[in-house]
Amino acid sequence: MAGSFALAVGEIMGDKIKSAPDRIVTAGMAARLATGGLAGAALAPHARRGLGAALGAAGAVVGAHLTFRLRMAALRRFGQTPSGLVEDALAGAAAGWVIDHARRTQPLHPA
Repeated sequence: MAGSFALAVGEIMGDKIKSAPDRIVTAGMAARLATGGLAGAALAPHARRGLGAALGAAGAVVGAHLTFRLRMAALRRFGQTPSGLVEDALAGAAAGWVIDHARRTQPLHPA
């Protein structure tokens, strides 16, 4: 949990720096593939963790490209910081929904 929190804080802070690379550069996509796969596996039922990892990684790639295009359009219209703050709020709300949904549909069981 602490590692996820640190990654989220780093993403939020880095997103406000004008010289930050685009999220669709190779290094950024590799990180998104890895973290998306880990998140998908963690949220999937035990017997379907491989599928969860694949879907999480695929969702990360699709999401990165889609949000990049949306962010560029918002950035041109509203500027760097306002568009970043709105994007962060939407991402936080979406993450909260995913976690809440996973908890309700798959209660944690001791190993």
